[in-house]
Amino acid sequence: MKKHLLPCLVAVFALMSIFLGCSDNDSNPPLIEGDYNDPAYIQAQGLAEIYVDSLAAFALDGFSYMEFDGTGPMKVASDSVDIRYNDSSSWWTVYAHYDTTDLNMTFLDSVRFEEGSEYRQWPDSLTTTGIGYHALASFDLAADSATFAGDFSQNMAIDGIQSDLVAFTGGSSADIEIQTNTVDYWQSYDGSILNVTFNRSDLEVLEDPHPISGGLDVTMLVVATTDQGSSSVSWHAIVTFYIDRYHVRLESGGNYWEWEGPYGG
Repeated sequence: MKKHLLPCLVAVFALMSIFLGCSDNDSNPPLIEGDYNDPAYIQAQGLAEIYVDSLAAFALDGFSYMEFDGTGPMKVASDSVDIRYNDSSSWWTVYAHYDTTDLNMTFLDSVRFEEGSEYRQWPDSLTTTGIGYHALASFDLAADSATFAGDFSQNMAIDGIQSDLVAFTGGSSADIEIQTNTVDYWQSYDGSILNVTFNRSDLEVLEDPHPISGGLDVTMLVVATTDQGSSSVSWHAIVTFYIDRYHVRLESGGNYWEWEGPYGG
């Protein structure tokens, strides 16, 4: 299903391994502004762009269920698909599995359509007011120099569908392991989606919409293990969305970095 999801996740976690050497585990206030020539900061800029892009992909995936007809939407070719409706809970479940020589992916979406305080089996462009959207994904990927394995979950409430502004709230989490010939990385991610708002018209017509307000609050723990032992780093990122840009504050150890970027940059 989500054609943009897996590349975003792999890129995010691969970039996060670079942060392992940027600071130690002491985090006593006040924080000191970090070196903006630090390679870790430069990688963080790329990381922020990936977060922005991945959030837009998730928003589109959830909002695209307004066109759900019991057979889709399917975003990638799947080896097997199973779609079911629960009359008691009013939740749809959409299962898809994709398998190649190097990649194994499983997706499970759960979606429920709201009309005020009631639930409906089908979406209606004139009466649906909200969508409950849960996404689970697991994958195994074998590359030339590394292997990736992980699980990801996303829970969102999508509100304001009958208005000009559509708001997304909820949370996401993931656990992933990256193995190379010399080091194993284990990374745990937990994030909150804070009333991230899109123009409804952008979700309907644009392939790459961007938020106009709201934010993300993200924490991650990265642990690296080699023959010499283990080391770890934790970090905290706050992303704030504006109409024409986003602002990021990254904190790790005793340092912080702040920057702004344009959408699509």
